[in-house]
Amino acid sequence: MRATLATLQQERAREQRKQAAILFANLAGFTPMSERLDPEEVRAITSHHFHEVTPAIRRHGGRIEKYIGDAVMAVFGIPTAHEHDPEHAIRAALEMQQALAALNDEMAATWDLRLAMRIGILTGLVVVGYLGEDFTVVGDTVNLASRLEGAAPVGGVLISHDTYRHVRGLFDVEPLEPIRVKGKAEPVQVYVVQRAKLVQGLLDFLGDEREAEMKAHFIGQLLGFDFSASPHLRGIVADTKQLRDRARYYLSRVFTRASEQVPLLLLLEDLH
Repeated sequence: MRATLATLQQERAREQRKQAAILFANLAGFTPMSERLDPEEVRAITSHHFHEVTPAIRRHGGRIEKYIGDAVMAVFGIPTAHEHDPEHAIRAALEMQQALAALNDEMAATWDLRLAMRIGILTGLVVVGYLGEDFTVVGDTVNLASRLEGAAPVGGVLISHDTYRHVRGLFDVEPLEPIRVKGKAEPVQVYVVQRAKLVQGLLDFLGDEREAEMKAHFIGQLLGFDFSASPHLRGIVADTKQLRDRARYYLSRVFTRASEQVPLLLLLEDLH
């Protein structure tokens, strides 16, 4: 009995309550679609899909908690929480949708089909249980994140208000009517994420300019947004002087180009 109690105490000691952003992604309408395919084809399609879309999760600091058929659950903020975890989760989700869009031409040519994905993201407290290097995440936040995925529009990213509070101003979002969720007494306020404001705005302005995305990520990091996961900043994030100097140069070129097109008034408080 004492040994059993000691084991239970150790297991409880390995459990922690943490703040995290939970991402659920699932292929929409894939079950009926897969009924006309051989099991080997279904496996090949889902494996190829995961291979293409899930690297975005790792690039932005997330950890894949599990795969469930044609769905994936990822966690941002485990084992170490960061201020920008909700932002990272949304950026990963947007990149996942872009990766799937790029993959669909290949899917159409090989299997005569196109895939679509729903993604739901919720931020809140979870219970993390550790077993060696592995972990499991449970709690109401996980359950509700799964419900959000099911309510997301096909091809869209749906976030909760708790997630929106952390990223307000970083993304263009469309508020929807609050949704009823099983197990919740009150409706849940949700938003569809449309695009990242800064990056897309700069890309629209720069157009086909060479290395436009790279310049947008440098400028974003300078202005206080978190682009540390960007491949364009790999190996340079720790070199704050080089990063700042390059970002200021790119920003000055943007201002110069803008001033050549229209009269420009700049109000700058501080750039660190």
